[in-house]
Amino acid sequence: MADASEPTALLEEECRVFTRYLVGHDPDAGALAAYVRAHERDARLSHPDARARDEKLLLLARRGPRRARAADACARIFAPTSRLRRKLVCLLAVLEVRGSTALELDTADGGSSAVFLARCVLLCAAAGGRALAALLLLSFERLGERG
Repeated sequence: MADASEPTALLEEECRVFTRYLVGHDPDAGALAAYVRAHERDARLSHPDARARDEKLLLLARRGPRRARAADACARIFAPTSRLRRKLVCLLAVLEVRGSTALELDTADGGSSAVFLARCVLLCAAAGGRALAALLLLSFERLGERG
């Protein structure tokens, strides 16, 4: 059974939000079930992280696909071993073997080297901007807690 701090309904909603962030649409029923089972089997996914910042990133990410993208950008740089990152990697593994999403994840983007380089520069700039936005959101939340 899933950890008491993360009931099945919460995990399923988290899976929906993270799947919308990763592939742009809701997961199928099999992916939802596999994601919940993964949490039942791996305590590192279910139990809260000792670092409060990592848990705040996870709470932010659960609020929607755009916030998940911002929290992931921040976690990539400042908390690469956070529970959020572990959950996203777990979900990617689940989605990669599902027929409904495997092709989307495994299909290479076409284009020339110049297009690839331009896309990389834009993605890096966007990721940096999202990381900065996530840091600002987290710092404003911290200021609100003090006030």
